[in-house]
Amino acid sequence: MKEQALICVSNDEGGRVRVRVQRAAKRNAITRGMWRSLLAALETAASDDGVRALTIEGSDGVFSAGADLQSVKTQDGTVRDEYRDLALTTLSVLEGFPRPTLALVDGPCIGAGCSLALACDVRFATTRSTFAIPALRHGIMYERQSIERLVSLVGPSQTERLLLAGIGIDGHEAERIGLVDSCTDRLEGTSREWLDEVMRVEPIAIQTMRALIKRASREHQFGKRSKR
Repeated sequence: MKEQALICVSNDEGGRVRVRVQRAAKRNAITRGMWRSLLAALETAASDDGVRALTIEGSDGVFSAGADLQSVKTQDGTVRDEYRDLALTTLSVLEGFPRPTLALVDGPCIGAGCSLALACDVRFATTRSTFAIPALRHGIMYERQSIERLVSLVGPSQTERLLLAGIGIDGHEAERIGLVDSCTDRLEGTSREWLDEVMRVEPIAIQTMRALIKRASREHQFGKRSKR
């Protein structure tokens, strides 16, 4: 299978773009080539005025087992600059995507998979989902941008709980601490209902509201930092 085929893109009639990570043999572990393909898919969708929303999904009962360690590390064990740069660029583009983004998590969501979900506006998960960020166990420092996103969702103490020991949590626990917005047994139906409501609103109103929300989030985080 060609690497480009490991990121699969499809379009719904209503203007929803579905981006799937599809590498079942490696539990959807993300290679450098997959980051490139994902970045290209995001840039193409962002330039299409017909796109109303975008979902990031896994396949075969796995969201993503994380980074492909053979792609990440050099022979001496250091992280490849190209891999890090591609991942950070792609996550930044996803976070700044001009329309609503939704992560649909089913099964394991590990490491770089968590980074992918964190960069979306909203996260829905199934009761079969599990979350873990074992970067330190592999001698990898989790990137600052994803740490900031994680802290903004679950707070510093829960971030330490997840990052320092690399512990895993299930979908219900992820919902309880705010890592995901919904844990459900009907992921497709729940997400479809939310997207249908979003798509009933005029695109300019959605764009304006998202800008206000992101601005409020930045100001909230700045206020927290300034009080320390």
